[in-house]
Amino acid sequence: MHLWKDRIYQIIAENPTWSETEITWQLIEEMGIKGASLLYPVFEREGGKKGRLSIQTNPALYRTPKPSPPRPSILIPWRPTSR
Repeated sequence: MHLWKDRIYQIIAENPTWSETEITWQLIEEMGIKGASLLYPVFEREGGKKGRLSIQTNPALYRTPKPSPPRPSILIPWRPTSR
């Protein structure tokens, strides 16, 4: 928690109407992006066979007959920003 505490409070301040669930999923997305950046050197070195990251989907949507589409930022694969 200590690594993300400040960011959690920042997300809450930037999105005062969000529920705890929305805040949590924003944090999970950001953690995934951070994790992907840490794993990218392994992914590149191993030709994509290692260094992958899997993220849990939202179990609250399990019985939703017509779920909302994922946010666009989730659909865009992570790419390194600098070389």
